[in-house]
Amino acid sequence: MLRRQFGKALITLGFMAGLTTGTAFGAGPAPAEATAVVETLHKALLSAMKSAETTPVADRAARLGPVISSSFALNRMSQFAAGSGWRKMTDQQKSSYLSAFTDITIATYANRFDGFSGESFATLGTEEALNDSLLVRTELRRPKKDPVRLTYVILGSEDGPKIVDIYLDGSISELARQRSEYQSVLRSSGADALISGLQDQAERMLKTNG
Repeated sequence: MLRRQFGKALITLGFMAGLTTGTAFGAGPAPAEATAVVETLHKALLSAMKSAETTPVADRAARLGPVISSSFALNRMSQFAAGSGWRKMTDQQKSSYLSAFTDITIATYANRFDGFSGESFATLGTEEALNDSLLVRTELRRPKKDPVRLTYVILGSEDGPKIVDIYLDGSISELARQRSEYQSVLRSSGADALISGLQDQAERMLKTNG
């Protein structure tokens, strides 16, 4: 059901510090509010999973889009993933890159959560972390299989708590993986190549069956 597998690695405090330092976010989120954001996302994902057999991936993306856009700090995440390349982009490139980052994020979730076999999400608790961030620890429970641990990194903002990263089963974060890939493309081929690559990848995901 989870199509993408992540390489195993330890969560590093240095990475979390880099993501949360110097943001425009406010004080740390209240545990109840942060948990509500994660559980709202989980509810939408579970609904997408249950309807996957009869709903094309593009339709799942359309349904998940508003929830993902409101749950994640996509602007901040996209800037972090681009690293120093963000400052070198023109205003038009920044706008196009943010749009492409949003599209690939939504398409990835719609493509990844592609079926239902009795799974459920459970919230395990919260934990304060660096720079006023909060960890919401959850797991995806699967019949006759080990649960998948999902740890959400949450920051407060003027618009309420936002997800800035997710760690899967103690692996290096998804955002760290993106940062490594994106900066490699930026160094070798430039911003336009990264933007078009993300756009093409999102379009391919939305055209797949399932």
